Amino acid sequence: MSDETEPTLQPGLDDERYEFTGANILILFEKATDLAEGNSRYALEIAQKLSLRLVASENRVAELELRLAQLEESVQAYRDRSEQAEGWLQKISSELQERVAEKSH
Repeated sequence: MSDETEPTLQPGLDDERYEFTGANILILFEKATDLAEGNSRYALEIAQKLSLRLVASENRVAELELRLAQLEESVQAYRDRSEQAEGWLQKISSELQERVAEKSH
């Protein structure tokens, strides 16, 4: 025989304690489940909002890139015109200098 005494079960009292403890555990699991579901819904809502904002941002970036390309084309056209104007001014200046030189001789 061992010296250890086995705990004695009190059928009515121990059963009630186990049921009470089990019921509390189930309530805690339900609360945890509700919280997890709420957190999941909240996270999903945030993800959806961020996704919409990302799509809108991507669209805006595409619009700005297109506008930038258009502006770069305009800048190039104005540079070309400016170079052309400088060429004409050089030509006019040269002709004027030649005429002035001819008249002075």
